[in-house]
Amino acid sequence: MAWVTPITGRVPADLIARNSKAFLNVADWVRIDGNTTEVQGQILSLLGLIVILIDLDAPAITAHPSAGSINDLVENIERVRIGAALPPAIGLVELKTDWQPGNGAPAPNYTHVNAWERNLDLLHEYLPNAAAYKVFCGVAATGQPRFFQHRWRG
Repeated sequence: MAWVTPITGRVPADLIARNSKAFLNVADWVRIDGNTTEVQGQILSLLGLIVILIDLDAPAITAHPSAGSINDLVENIERVRIGAALPPAIGLVELKTDWQPGNGAPAPNYTHVNAWERNLDLLHEYLPNAAAYKVFCGVAATGQPRFFQHRWRG
């Protein structure tokens, strides 16, 4: 799947207007999941690191996602954030991954979804530049020759 421009500008006015940004719908879910997979691919191709993602169930228009499904979606974003090892100074934030089910339990709102997509957008933007600054190191060659070091082992 190709990168799809994330929506990071949700505001309270969207909730009042009840427009498409006011709700997390199937298209948003698919975009977030697809962009997470794209960032995972960038990490592999640019940094050579493997980030294992949780397999998500396909979203359905007729059902609401469970708290566990939301936690898995956000956990995948957290895994690529941690796997990329980029500094928080670029704007990356740690995301809440322990949403609870049930009435009265706090649920993600537009600010949380903005943070999910903003993290993915920042990772997608900064990973190519970060890979250019990666320093590859070999085995250090300091001190005595190898054969001399072995005689002191017990």
